Amino acid sequence: MRISRSATLLIACLLAGLCAAPGLRAGPEHSAPSDPWSPADLLAPAALAKELAAPGAGERPVLLCVGFLPLYHGAHIPGATLAGPTSRPEGIAALRKAVQDLPADRPLVIYCGCCPFEDCPNVRPAFTTLQAMGFRRIRVVLMPHDFAHDWTQQGFPIEKGDGGH
Repeated sequence: MRISRSATLLIACLLAGLCAAPGLRAGPEHSAPSDPWSPADLLAPAALAKELAAPGAGERPVLLCVGFLPLYHGAHIPGATLAGPTSRPEGIAALRKAVQDLPADRPLVIYCGCCPFEDCPNVRPAFTTLQAMGFRRIRVVLMPHDFAHDWTQQGFPIEKGDGGH
């Protein structure tokens, strides 16, 4: 029996007990009142892909994957640094280390894609950690389903492996 990549990722997430964390609900179209970001901080995958493909579009954001190592190695946004999973203390420490030398006004884009956005255990801790560190230009990629469905299957560019990071 062959299982699709999306199903494999979802099963791994469910087995890890990470996709059903209580209190982490936000509709895919907007921010919930309990979310640490405003709707303006959310970024659609297509908008990010367009921004990254635009030549000379100004200062490129630092891309931070706050998901799990196997997912990052399987496929990630080109140029992204693994800085997670931020649902765990060691992931928060890795995120802090990844951005420690960046100026607070540097644009950052965080994403996970381990499971449906509304259930993601990583984007909220990553966002609040970065805010607490003084970063104010943080955007979150809104992946309603997961990275495979919302990025890879849409034909947006990917890298595999460690991406040189």
